[in-house]
Amino acid sequence: MDLSAKHKEILGECAYDHVGLWSVIRTIDDNAYWEGLLPASVRSEVMQLIRDLLEHGLIEAGNFAPDREAQAGWLPISGSTDTVIAAIARAWDELDRTPNIGDVCWFTATPAGKKLAEELDLKGY
Repeated sequence: MDLSAKHKEILGECAYDHVGLWSVIRTIDDNAYWEGLLPASVRSEVMQLIRDLLEHGLIEAGNFAPDREAQAGWLPISGSTDTVIAAIARAWDELDRTPNIGDVCWFTATPAGKKLAEELDLKGY
């Protein structure tokens, strides 16, 4: 897979921290996000970037356990790439607005993603 600058930016962030969907949106189009306007083309590009990284096993999507389940920590969204993408799209649709900090899901690099980020000398932001 040829990684674009945006793929590398997200992978670099995910290798060092959990990254929210809102941050991926900002990476794709900072102006659209902050103006509260999210054209369908931006959403499509966001979802494609996420799909690319998921399909190549470089990131996983998930959420943090509620406080009462703190011992569980990270709860990945399980299933195929299509299942994960559908879950993200569904949760985004239910918001009926552009996702903000903590909305929908988070992303983290897989061991393979962390290794690639190190090989490419990608730095977290």
